[in-house]
Parts: sequence; C-alpha cells; structure tokens
Amino acid sequence: MTLEDLGNIGDLVGGVGVILSLLYLAIQIRQSSRIARLNAHQTIGASMSGLLEKLGSDPELYRIWKTARDTTEELNEDERERLGVYLYQVFGGFSIADRYAELDPSFGSRYRGVLDRFLRVPAVQAWWSRQRQYHPDPFRAQVDARLRELTEREADA
Repeated sequence: MTLEDLGNIGDLVGGVGVILSLLYLAIQIRQSSRIARLNAHQTIGASMSGLLEKLGSDPELYRIWKTARDTTEELNEDERERLGVYLYQVFGGFSIADRYAELDPSFGSRYRGVLDRFLRVPAVQAWWSRQRQYHPDPFRAQVDARLRELTEREADA
C-alpha cells in the first residue's frame, strides 16, 4: 500500500466522519427545536390559562364579562375600562400565539376557537374596533378576517 492509498483512505474516513457529525448535529438541532416548541406551547398556554382563570376567579370581572356577553345592557365607564384592560391582556396573548403559529401552524388552531368565542361578543367587537390599531399588522389582519368570517356565517344562519 502506497502513501497515496493511505491518504485516500484517510480522506474517506475523514469524509465519513464529517457526514456522521453533520447527521448528529441535525438530530440535535431537531430535538432542540422540538423542546423549544414544547416550551413555547407551555408558556403561551399557561399565560392564556392564567388570563382565563383570572376571569373565573375575579367575581367582579366575571360579572362585567357576563353582562357584556349575555345582555345588551350597557356597561358603565368603569366597567368598560376594566373590561378593556382585560381584553387588551387577552388579545396580547392571542397576538403572541398568532406569531408563534407562523412557526408552528398547528398551534394556531388551538386558540382560534377561544378567539372566536371572544369575537362573537358585541362588546368585544366594539372594543376591537377602537383598539385594533394598537396590535401588530399581521395579527390585526388575522382578527379582522376572523371577525368578517364570523359575521358572514351568522348572517347566513
């Protein structure tokens, strides 16, 4: 065996080593991405659950929400303000979930049903029309589209 043959074998072994290293790195990156997605799901889910829990655990906020949701009775200025602050937090959570759904489309379906429930409430629709400019363009477009779709669906029913 010549020195050239040994050099060729060394190149082959080195090339195989590089390929195996790249495969290992790809597997590690994939696992890290999965862990990051799980952490994002958990964090956003906990945030949204906390906001929904707040509604259930605060009797005054729940009364305001129930009045806004179930009746045409007008809320007073303080109640509208309190509901508005709560909705700003909720829609902030939806906005984060929407941004994350760009990376993981399955994630968006998890919150669309909850978003739809909020958007069916006339007081929320009125709040959104006043506050929509304070949310990022992609999210604003998403909410506007969902609102149009819900309105059209209800008009057809």
